[in-house]
Amino acid sequence: MSNALGCLRKVLGDVLFVRSGRMMVPTERALQLAAPITAALNQIRAVLGEQAAFNPSRSDAFFRIHCSDYAEILLSSPR
Repeated sequence: MSNALGCLRKVLGDVLFVRSGRMMVPTERALQLAAPITAALNQIRAVLGEQAAFNPSRSDAFFRIHCSDYAEILLSSPR
């Protein structure tokens, strides 16, 4: 997290958070960025959330499962 914050500080030219006693508080620039960043993240969530739920009966995806010989015997033997 601190590495990502360091990158943001360089790009934005602001420390973004400063220590106030035992707490970290956002700078004025961080507060200005909060609303537009929240809006952008909400848009991304909306786009990604539009995907249909996975339906295995309609899927043509191929899955490969790796396991030990013992697990294969247990899982593939009829009960």
